[in-house]
Order: sequence, then structure tokens, then C-alpha cells
Amino acid sequence: MNNTQKSNRIISYDILRIIATLSIVMIHTAASFVLSSPVGSFEFTVSNFIDSLARVGVPIFAMISGALMLNENKKTSITDMLLHALKIFGLLLFWSLFYAVCYYIAIPIITSKPINIAAAFKAVIDGHYHFWF
Repeated sequence: MNNTQKSNRIISYDILRIIATLSIVMIHTAASFVLSSPVGSFEFTVSNFIDSLARVGVPIFAMISGALMLNENKKTSITDMLLHALKIFGLLLFWSLFYAVCYYIAIPIITSKPINIAAAFKAVIDGHYHFWF
């Protein structure tokens, strides 16, 4: 079988994705050290420095998304944009519901604490704190 299909991948975006992914992993790793180390200690200073440097990962992902979505050679219609927005809204609703059920129903059941249905509904409407993007 002849594999002559031309790839449309942009290598620089792939490299940026790798950098952004490693940055996000560094954020999640360093944050636990920042939170658990005494303020002013060597561990706190180093982990806070690493955490601060790694914060560039989220904006890099945002810029890659914008660059790929705003391609001037790509033809998009209002229908395509509405369908894309509907998919994103559906995912946001699903994951907001998932987190609300975990935090306000499942975890209280496991830890024998009272279930807070009102807080769960509010959490679905507000979304989880890291859904700002």
C-alpha cells in the first residue's frame, strides 16, 4: 500500500503542545509542594518558582486553539460555529454535572456527610473552578 498522503500538521504547533503539556504537568506537580511547604522555605521558593514558570502552558494552549480556529484559509459557516458551540456547551454541562455529583453527592456518601443537593445544582450552573477556559 502506497502511503503518499500529505500531512497537514504544523510541527511548530506540535512542539508548542508538548511544551504546554509538560508545563501543565509541572503546575500540578509543583502546586502540591507550594501548598505543603512552609512559606519562605527553600522548598516553597523553588516549587513556587517552577509553578510560576509553568503557568505559561494554559495561554499556549489558548493561542494554539485560536490559531487553528481562526485559519483564514478555512471556510466556516454560522452553522459550523453554532454546532461547535453546542458541542462545547454539551461537554461543559457533562463535566460540570460530573464534578457536582462527585463533590456534593458521591464524596459525602463515602465520607458519611450530608448531601447538599442545592450546592450540587449551583455547582452545575457555575461550573467547576478550572473551567474558566
